[in-house]
Amino acid sequence: MKVELFFVLFLLCVCTKSDPCGNTAKYFEELSRRDLSTSRDTLANAEDAKYPVWPLQFNCTLQKIWPDDHEVQWTKLYYDWKILGMKFSFFEWYQDVKGVWGKEYCIILFKNTTIYVIREGKQSCAIRAREIPPVSPYWLRTTEFKGNVMFREMYSELWEFPKEGTPLDGIQYYMRAGNSPAERAPLRSTNQQGDPGVTDYTDFVVGPQNPNTFAVPSYCPK
Repeated sequence: MKVELFFVLFLLCVCTKSDPCGNTAKYFEELSRRDLSTSRDTLANAEDAKYPVWPLQFNCTLQKIWPDDHEVQWTKLYYDWKILGMKFSFFEWYQDVKGVWGKEYCIILFKNTTIYVIREGKQSCAIRAREIPPVSPYWLRTTEFKGNVMFREMYSELWEFPKEGTPLDGIQYYMRAGNSPAERAPLRSTNQQGDPGVTDYTDFVVGPQNPNTFAVPSYCPK
């Protein structure tokens, strides 16, 4: 199976402050041509990989921090490679003490090999692309190890994409040091060229996701 790696721009830069999903088309067109061949059969070697490998099933909170005014874009990410599901829910603010999130701007949903952009409040849904599955757990396989660091008072590893004339050049990725993908949880990614700032990963929980999380609304096109 082939994965076209426009995911990095989805995760780290697709949103604008006023409309988190508004620039998706531009970045999709730019990076959908970047093809990485990734066989699901190679996942059996995940435990032995030296480069960062995502856990196959997890959910977490993403905090995109804007450097000019330190505003935060809150996003909930659900990921389950085993059932080919990935979902980004963009919120106005983090959940309160009762577990209630702020206004939901929009959703980017990867289901099997189709990408949907959903606005539940308006019952609006559009298909962004077909024949593109969720990002592979191996999307960081070309990064280079830069050393061990302390990050958020945790012993961590720093990895970086080499400079190869691509939008990924120089992106840095921090993760917890450990012996398995489940232990090596992501902590922070810097953003790609032309998009200053960072994206932090918090509330990271490894495990199977509820399949209903990736359900396609009935009002979406077929």
